[in-house]
Amino acid sequence: MKHKFTLFLAGLCLIVACEKRTEILEIPVEKKYSWVEKKRFTGTEKIFLSSGRSTSSIYLQQPYNFTALTNQNSATGITVYAAALPTDIEIRMPINGDFCAFPYSDTILRVINNAQPLVSPSGGYFNLKKIDPTLTSIQKYYYTLFKSMAINKNGTLLLAYFNNRPVPALTFMLLKIKTNPSYPYIDTLFTKKIAIPKTSVDAYVRHIAAVNDYFLLDLSSNGIYKIKENGAFDQVYGPATIDAFYEWQGKIYAHGENDRLLISTNNGDSWQEFSGINSSMTFSNYYVIKDSLIGVHRDNFFTLKWNGSNYKQRFLKNDGVEGTRINGVEVLGDTVFLATTSGLFARPLKAFFDGK
Repeated sequence: MKHKFTLFLAGLCLIVACEKRTEILEIPVEKKYSWVEKKRFTGTEKIFLSSGRSTSSIYLQQPYNFTALTNQNSATGITVYAAALPTDIEIRMPINGDFCAFPYSDTILRVINNAQPLVSPSGGYFNLKKIDPTLTSIQKYYYTLFKSMAINKNGTLLLAYFNNRPVPALTFMLLKIKTNPSYPYIDTLFTKKIAIPKTSVDAYVRHIAAVNDYFLLDLSSNGIYKIKENGAFDQVYGPATIDAFYEWQGKIYAHGENDRLLISTNNGDSWQEFSGINSSMTFSNYYVIKDSLIGVHRDNFFTLKWNGSNYKQRFLKNDGVEGTRINGVEVLGDTVFLATTSGLFARPLKAFFDGK
């Protein structure tokens, strides 16, 4: 009996020893975001300050560098050029499909052919003091919403500059720029000086924007002005502290602080004022993506639909870019790109309009 009991215990131990032990392993799963960073960039290359596009390329401003994205048979080619752009992140360049421009020094304007950003022809540097001897320095710094200059749809560049004129005036220069595929790469068809008398001693150039073939300017206490390509100008509204000018479906919109909204139906020659817009709309940059108006406020973006002075705002998915500052929204092929202060992010165009 004792022998049988011993065999029983031995068998029981053998059964227990043969039982499989089950362990629960926690395997971390990487979270998938709506916006995916392009990993091509490192260091300060990941700081994107401005953007522009042509029919087949996107152009991006970084500290010192200039990047081109080209659609190559559904694969995006990325080229980073050591183009010696400003390293000062407060300077935001205007970029169109052909060229970009920035203050190279207090008196010299540099213009870069987007297709040849590394060539340095003498024609790409313009000593503006030779055009206006009263120029003391090109105006470089604006609020981060605004670029340092503006380029209209016809390739005309408008910039502001400080002066030492005996009679106080706000001074500007128009340059009609032409790009070439070979030397001299950059050429100017004409230049024109503009002087707008100051109506108060504290007036200054607050904001320059290109709309269609003309320019709209917020000149602080001087009011809102319109400058045409030929240099003619008019005051079109009183002081309003405008943070955004843009055209949408035949109307011109101006978003002002303190919930002010101006709308023009005649290309900015006259305006009607409304109220009731929110601050996220006021302090936004605006882009047209396909057939939709898009506003960008820091790390958020939204579609905006107007019905008279009434609007509908719908925020879109931004997971993956929270905590950044979006400085450009561009479309290339079937992809939307966000140029931010923390990298370049991409999302399929078909999913771009998904709401939060």
